[in-house]
Amino acid sequence: MREEGGVNEQRALELVLERFVDISRLVAELNTYDGTLINYYKANGVPFAGANKVDLTVANEETVRTSMAKRIYKVRNALVHAKEGDLPKYAPFAHDDELSQEVPLMRFISEQIIIKHGKVL
Repeated sequence: MREEGGVNEQRALELVLERFVDISRLVAELNTYDGTLINYYKANGVPFAGANKVDLTVANEETVRTSMAKRIYKVRNALVHAKEGDLPKYAPFAHDDELSQEVPLMRFISEQIIIKHGKVL
């Protein structure tokens, strides 16, 4: 999992998704929250992040996890990394609508990870 002296974060994310996220439960939670999201992720990438489309209804869960990991990783990088001299990829206000579509995906994945891995203090 090493890549240029560091950890391959995208692959690590994919392994976390494999271990802690139930795709069918994620789809159900997203549908309950907003019935348009599954089709939105299938039809739309995230332009400000250069992120791919994700079809959460594909039978092959490995394919779904790989696609989700790529999308999440690219969105995260667009939000937190800015190279000096480059224009930021995410522009507040200009990309708010696109980002707001990603929040439920991140939220429900995060909740599943916390529930399966978290410990009560």
